[in-house]
Amino acid sequence: MPDINFVFFHVGDVEQPRLLVKSIRKFNPGSNIYFITDSATESIVGVTDTLRIISDSKKYDMGYIDESVICTLPEFATTQETSYSVHFKGEKRKKLMLKAAEFMLSDKPKILSS
Repeated sequence: MPDINFVFFHVGDVEQPRLLVKSIRKFNPGSNIYFITDSATESIVGVTDTLRIISDSKKYDMGYIDESVICTLPEFATTQETSYSVHFKGEKRKKLMLKAAEFMLSDKPKILSS
């Protein structure tokens, strides 16, 4: 499989972007990863380059895709589902997603507990 370049934009807490980078490195080790952010957001180990090109005034225009088009909640995910991803909304679901991602990306098998 050819190497793929990844570019992502994020401002603020980097807990989830760290998992994104870890996942890309695990499954696409030769890829370049470019992180676009502002001057205040923490750096992320594993990216090829951090482009701090977002102004501190936070005056940027973002386009959004309706989540119902690309995501589904875990309890509604099926093999017939056309969503591209499963979406974990809410603090409890975020913690579950982070725990599941850490488990899947770890080198050592662990047992998940709730």
